[in-house]
Amino acid sequence: MNTFNIRKTIKELGFDSAAGLASALGVSVRTLENYQTKGIIPQHIALALQGLRLNCFDGCMTRKEYFEAVKRTADQVYMMSVEYIAYEKDLEPIASNVDRDEASERFHEFSMELADDHEYIIYSHNHRFVLLHSDNTDAIYDHGAMDDSDISHLLINHGLERVDTVRALWAFYADVMEAVQAEADIQDWKE
Repeated sequence: MNTFNIRKTIKELGFDSAAGLASALGVSVRTLENYQTKGIIPQHIALALQGLRLNCFDGCMTRKEYFEAVKRTADQVYMMSVEYIAYEKDLEPIASNVDRDEASERFHEFSMELADDHEYIIYSHNHRFVLLHSDNTDAIYDHGAMDDSDISHLLINHGLERVDTVRALWAFYADVMEAVQAEADIQDWKE
């Protein structure tokens, strides 16, 4: 048995909350709290934590690092969209000079472009971490990009790595779009 501290473990592994850590370990938050109260954890949970530590500290990304990259990419998408439209109309590149509906079209275009070129998508060793940390692992279905038969065809003809590439791309894209929309919601747009 090993000693256990929830707050320290959350910080160490880059999770946002006890719920995120509990989900990664396949237990409830209450179970984690019980382990902490007792000051010990069962061996199988200790091994799972060790696996999370290896995954997060072996040149790979934590959840916190992932969402920092999503935020940076979303900020780029937002600025590129506003600047593109402002440039076309010879205006100062600020949201109050741009129509939100017009900007939204660009959000989608630039989000996919930057997601497709992002290191988390280009380098296949990152795909499993995108799929681990993303809140949108089913985005490939949600956006109508592919259905089960398309995925099966991809798997049969190109293998699991290609399926993970496509799923990671759409998950990252969806996370970026959510962050862009959140940024857009707080801006004053042209009326």
